[in-house]
Amino acid sequence: MVAASPSLFDLPLAAVYDSVRWSKAALDVWNGSISSSAAIAAQVERRLIALVSYAYEASPYYARLYRKAPVTSHSHLRLTDLPPVSKHSLMAEFDDVVTQPALTRRAVEQFMAEPDRLGGALLGRYAVWTSSGTTGAPGYFVHDPDALAVYDALEWQRFRGVRSASDLARQLIAGDRYAMVAATGGHFAGISTVERMRRTMPWLAASLRGFSLLQPVANLVKQLNEFRPTLLASYPTAAQVLADEQ
Repeated sequence: MVAASPSLFDLPLAAVYDSVRWSKAALDVWNGSISSSAAIAAQVERRLIALVSYAYEASPYYARLYRKAPVTSHSHLRLTDLPPVSKHSLMAEFDDVVTQPALTRRAVEQFMAEPDRLGGALLGRYAVWTSSGTTGAPGYFVHDPDALAVYDALEWQRFRGVRSASDLARQLIAGDRYAMVAATGGHFAGISTVERMRRTMPWLAASLRGFSLLQPVANLVKQLNEFRPTLLASYPTAAQVLADEQ
């Protein structure tokens, strides 16, 4: 596979981590935690309609798929009204699925072919993750800055009630150490997220570390004991193994 031109990827990461986006997402998450079930249901419906309508207008793939679906209706749209999609069909028609012409499958594959891009940004803007391919073919998932801001707001508010980026920084500076135990060796979601945080907050890099789950348990335990994390994230099955070891 031909390596991508550096000019395509070596762009500032500022677009990936935007404090204004994060603040808006964090406020939205907080509002959701105090809203009534009826208000949440109404918000879900509004956002589903907006999302499906945008996909219908901007994605050739979804325009074809939703031609007979009630996507133009602004009331009572349900997920069950929409035809299902498969990972195979999404990957086979990737260039038609995405809504931004620059996000081609070739560009994504070139990006993922370079290990040093882990946690970086495609086109200086997009995070790229891949599934493990255990079903026979990996899936590629591209996330824009607005999506990343939502993920970060959700995760940071789950960890010890973190309410802002500065709050996370304060906790880490005060001695918190965050460990992610996950699959490594590829642009997988967990390790990519840790590396993105290390890139966007280099002054905290020593407090953020990923550990490979794909190694002997004794080695993993030794590494974790040396790092002494105060916050640890992993898959449920891996967490159970570590709990048993402890």
